[in-house]
Amino acid sequence: MYRTILVPLDGSPFSERALPVAASLAHALKAQLILVRAVSASVFPGLDATDAQVQAVDEAHHYLSSLAAGLSEEDLKVEIATPYGDAAEMIALEIGLRNADAIAVVNGAVRVDLDEGGVCRTARIALGAVAPTPIRAYEAERALEGQVLTPEGIAEAARRAAEATRPIDDIRGAAAYRRYVAGVIVRRMLEGVGSKE
Repeated sequence: MYRTILVPLDGSPFSERALPVAASLAHALKAQLILVRAVSASVFPGLDATDAQVQAVDEAHHYLSSLAAGLSEEDLKVEIATPYGDAAEMIALEIGLRNADAIAVVNGAVRVDLDEGGVCRTARIALGAVAPTPIRAYEAERALEGQVLTPEGIAEAARRAAEATRPIDDIRGAAAYRRYVAGVIVRRMLEGVGSKE
């Protein structure tokens, strides 16, 4: 079934809550764990970014090494990876490179078409792993259309998207958690659209 389980971590206690579940799965399935922390570093324009990049990778490597040491004591086969770049792209790359199994707790996509004045012409919001089949959050889309993307409007669309979900409890996550995360990822994706304008 699952031979390689990739666990993306960002250094937060929240992300580390996935470790016990991943370790339990790895034990039960005799699978390998790969701990991944995608790294990036920002520097002021005109400055050499090399030192900041090297330091960021070193810090991520140290962080993951300490977690891996604890898991190795539990007789788990653990590797670490600290790719440099955009987190989503680097995690997807690691999944592909290592032929890992991707188990989504929640996933989503947003497409927003804005006119010259920043008014939303059309919005499409799709969510996966939050219902028996992928869904569109129609009410959330309607909340955006004809409006300028404001923090309040984005929050309302995110709330409606979360309400559109029908998740279940399973080994990967609780239904309440999935519903909450659906709203969070929709909000973050919409904020990303607004920040590009």
